[in-house]
Amino acid sequence: MHRHGVSVEALDQPKASPALLACLRDLVARNEALLRDGDSLTVHMADPRFACNIAVIEKFAWEISKLLRSRDPLSEKVHLSKASMAFHALNAIAGCLWRRATTSAPLSRQAAGK
Repeated sequence: MHRHGVSVEALDQPKASPALLACLRDLVARNEALLRDGDSLTVHMADPRFACNIAVIEKFAWEISKLLRSRDPLSEKVHLSKASMAFHALNAIAGCLWRRATTSAPLSRQAAGK
């Protein structure tokens, strides 16, 4: 926040300032870089249920990142509805199971429990 010239008090305002929005968008970009780094994690998990849980969490993170990139979180809705969460969860699970079935990525020794 300091780098963007924003203080903590800016979070108490009814609408985000341009500096606070720049700070938040910077954090979103850094978060998305981390999400891209872990993109293939679900394929390498030995337990498919654990892989599906990771896929759902990643999908929620991507969707919330999209909202934060385009909206002001102090004055606009930036959370997912129950229906949206259910849709994205089912989509993530189906995608995860499909990737695991069609990708021949080797499991790591730690992931395989060895």
